[in-house]
Amino acid sequence: MKINLQCHPSKYQEIEQELISHGFVITEDTDWLLIDTTFKSRRIHIKTSEGVILIDNDHLIALESFDHIIHIHTLEKSFDVRKPLKEIETDLPDDFLRISRSVIINKNHVKHINTLTGQKFNIQTTRDMRFIVTKLFYKLFIEKMDL
Repeated sequence: MKINLQCHPSKYQEIEQELISHGFVITEDTDWLLIDTTFKSRRIHIKTSEGVILIDNDHLIALESFDHIIHIHTLEKSFDVRKPLKEIETDLPDDFLRISRSVIINKNHVKHINTLTGQKFNIQTTRDMRFIVTKLFYKLFIEKMDL
């Protein structure tokens, strides 16, 4: 059976050898993924009708959720997947932060911040996308962005 292994580099060789000894083949070309839940990968894995898409976290700009459809915005393009936003959020490293109930951004892609009334921010990201930081997430945004 072919599987994709995602774990901390210090554990990779040991786990890989154990899996190979039990007949597994380690490859990225598979729909099966084995993840060490304590490890935050440098990329996310999105299963689509065409297969699994691997997205480097550095290329990921934002994720927007509308009616259980997530619009994923990357440097190259945007695409949609049917998956709960919370499920993807748990796989993201600390560079990502939720700015509203339906939007998560990569803070490294924030290019401009405007203050709005009522404890809100209007932010502009790479690819000239604009999002509102809502009042509920205002304090967290200030803290994470070191404002």
